[in-house]
Parts: sequence; C-alpha cells; structure tokens
Amino acid sequence: MHGYSFILETAEMEEVQQREPWYNVYWVKVVVLKKYLPFFDWVIYLDADTVVRNFKVKLEWFINNGVNEGVDVVLMDHNVNMNNGAVFVRRSDWSFQMLETWMGMGRQAAGRGSGRWSWDDQGAMWGMLLQHAGSSNLCNQDGVFDGGQKLEACVQAQLTKLGHPYLARRVPHYKFINPGQHHVPGGSGQVIVGGFNQYRREDIQAIEPNMLHFFNQWREETYFKDGSFIVHVLNKGRLSLETPPALATDCQVATGRSGQSGVEKRAGQGGVVAVAAEARGVSCSAACSSRGMFCDPLGVLEVNSCDLMREHLGCGACRRDYGPTNPSTGPAKSEIAKRNGFRDCLIHGMPKFEQAIGFKCEATHPETQRVCPCRSK
Repeated sequence: MHGYSFILETAEMEEVQQREPWYNVYWVKVVVLKKYLPFFDWVIYLDADTVVRNFKVKLEWFINNGVNEGVDVVLMDHNVNMNNGAVFVRRSDWSFQMLETWMGMGRQAAGRGSGRWSWDDQGAMWGMLLQHAGSSNLCNQDGVFDGGQKLEACVQAQLTKLGHPYLARRVPHYKFINPGQHHVPGGSGQVIVGGFNQYRREDIQAIEPNMLHFFNQWREETYFKDGSFIVHVLNKGRLSLETPPALATDCQVATGRSGQSGVEKRAGQGGVVAVAAEARGVSCSAACSSRGMFCDPLGVLEVNSCDLMREHLGCGACRRDYGPTNPSTGPAKSEIAKRNGFRDCLIHGMPKFEQAIGFKCEATHPETQRVCPCRSK
C-alpha cells in the first residue's frame, strides 16, 4: 500500500548472540535498523505488537522535509514515556553512528556488570537522547536511577531543564510528533488524529491495574483514539481483534499461523515488474528510473528466476552467482555456447531471505546485463 516495501523480520536471537553475548530480544529493533537502513532512504521500525489502524495515513506526512530540517530520527512525543516501538530513522552517517552508540550502550552496561539498562533498549535510547540534548546526567548510568526518581520522570525533567519540554522539544537530529494531532504537510489543512505509537487506555486498565498511579500521569492525547495511525497493543490477546478484517488472512503470518515468512508472502503478492536493463553496465536504479519506476531490492525474490531470465534476455545455461548485480546475464562458461554467441543466466545464489541483502540496485558490471525488480512510484 502507498508503494512501500514491507519486511517481517524473522531473524533468530541466537544468531545475534553469537556476536553479542549480552544481547536479548528487546534490542532487536537496533539490529534490524542496522541491517536494513543501508537499502532505504527512511526505515520505520514497528514492534511486533503494533497494528496499523488508519491506512489513509502516509509515512511522508511524518518525515516531510526531514533532510532540509536536519532530521534523522522521528519519535512520537509523550509527556511521560517516549516509546521507540515505532520509530523513523533516516539513512545518514549520523544515523549509522547513532545506532552504533545505541547498541554500544547495551554492550557497555553488560561490561560494567549491571547486565542491562532499565527498560533495556528503551532506557538506553532515553540516555542517548539526553546525551544528544547536551546532558551529562543520563538518569540510569550503572543501572542506578537518578535521585531515586523513576527513569521516565528523570528523563522528562532533564529534557525540560535543558529547554526541551513536552510538545516543544528541539533536540538536534530529532523530530517529535504531537500525539494529539499532526498537520499534514503541503498546506492542505488536513489533520491526522493522534500520532503513530499509542496505547489504548482500556488495555492498560485491564493489564496493569497496579500501575494506574503511573499511567494516570499520561496526558489524554497520548492515548490511542479512533482514527489514529498505529495502536501499540499492551493486551496481546487483543492483537487479532485489532487487525482489520480485510487483512486477517495476510496477518496470520505475523501471529505464527502461516508457514510462509513475511518476505515470501510479500513476494507472492506481486506488484514488482521485471525490467531488463537496456544494456550491459546499466544499474537497476537507472533501468527502473528510465521507466518512471523505482528499484525495490526486496523484489529480487520475484525476479530471481531462470525462466524469467530466459524470457527477458534470451540467455542459455543457468547458474548461481553471488555478485550484487544478479540476476543478470554474464559470459558463457561453455565453449560451445561462447562460439554460438550465447550468454549464461546468472541467478542470485544466496539463500532466499538474504538475497535482498546481497542485491544492490545501484551496482553495475561492464559484462552483465541485469534483470531488475521495478515498482511503480
């Protein structure tokens, strides 16, 4: 919808723990952002317990003019708890360094022996935000709350002290979205009800009755309202109820009732057009752009086919190759094929889920003619 790429990350925690023994599942968002940000201008990460409720909302409405404004991270503002269960990150040198810093804070906490930040990735993000705001008090260093205050209260107090109060935060590189309403850019006068990462008040009352004294501090506009973009589901038993009926079958993959991965499901839905580059040495970015489309790296799953290669480029023998320009045609290996002017079909040889990582839209090679996954803008 709206031409966006969607990835349902299914990486196993053990895979990351081989590199980061301290790692736990709460840090998956940092790993995922580091993994996919190189392939997109912007990535919005959503926790598995978030559900899009208003499909008319466009992501651009939150990140408009981000580059011109010097914005690299977009969060929904909150008077108590700025939650990173939904966060926009722009591809930039600053963002890559920010992700390294964020992950490093978890690594350092484990190295100090405290094992983890309070609230794990969330607490570390708040500490990093305070750093970027110019504070030397990160509220949770060495696992100790500042002055006995709860972590959230300390963070809010520090930001306000530094001149970044709720609904008026101006931390460099960050943009904070008003949770009550957000004006659609472009001068149309249209207003989005709510932000993009809100809990239902009734969920909190049912699940956390002993924490009501804390949640009652939340401003009314910070809770989910009908018409808001994304609901963060605290009561996991309600996930299926939050899913719009029209999407119930497709969303089975997210609740574990389908054997397909998210990428496989998306690949089967179509929307990608296989386009042959005009000549050897032409990138897929250029080939798609020349047709008024854009190159979708995830679409490689749909075009990485020997039959499709032969149909588009008339190549002969099909073999696996691991270059970033594949699928493409390359010089034939067989002497007979060479003498007859045939070229080989080179399909991407990486495992299916990793093909989108090895595939590069902008890559070129003087000896290969590419078949490209293009999508309408």
